[in-house]
Amino acid sequence: MIATIKSIFFALKNMNLTIEKKRTMYANAQELINSAQNPLNIIEEYAALSPKRKVLLCDTLFIESKNDFQNMVRLLWPEARIKDMKKLEKFLFLIRKSAS
Repeated sequence: MIATIKSIFFALKNMNLTIEKKRTMYANAQELINSAQNPLNIIEEYAALSPKRKVLLCDTLFIESKNDFQNMVRLLWPEARIKDMKKLEKFLFLIRKSAS
């Protein structure tokens, strides 16, 4: 990963762009690197979803199968691991239980 980061910065340095564009691209690359280093917080990511996607995710878990739910989570968050999926599943069941 370090070699990839260095190659990105080297390419930015050698591109024939204005200083402002290089700064913007550098900032975007830095943000991407920082986000890759931070672990996924699946609950925060779920909270940031639009209401329609939240309903779709809940319907998939409660009406469809667990496998379909995991596929939906992978579609929304490709970096999600099994433990993230289980954490979100428990969270959604807890919300459902407390709502009834």
